[in-house]
Amino acid sequence: MRFNLIEVGDDACRLTENTSSCSTGLTIPMAKTDLVELILTFLQEPERRDASSGAIRIERMRDGPRIHAGAGDFTIPYAHVFPLVIDNE
Repeated sequence: MRFNLIEVGDDACRLTENTSSCSTGLTIPMAKTDLVELILTFLQEPERRDASSGAIRIERMRDGPRIHAGAGDFTIPYAHVFPLVIDNE
């Protein structure tokens, strides 16, 4: 399982999960650097249940943060979220 954060444009990015059998993704209407900053800010406060910026909301789940964008959502397991944000910082 591999998670990637790809810049789509100046104000959008795409979060993807790739496994040996499938690939899923969610386009997020927020710049990649802004999303990484939001995730880092959220993770720095362990007691915080959720965070939002515009139409994007992150909520703390047992397995990892769940990112909501429009009608879609995407959960990143904690084991994968830290390498994802460090690689994109």
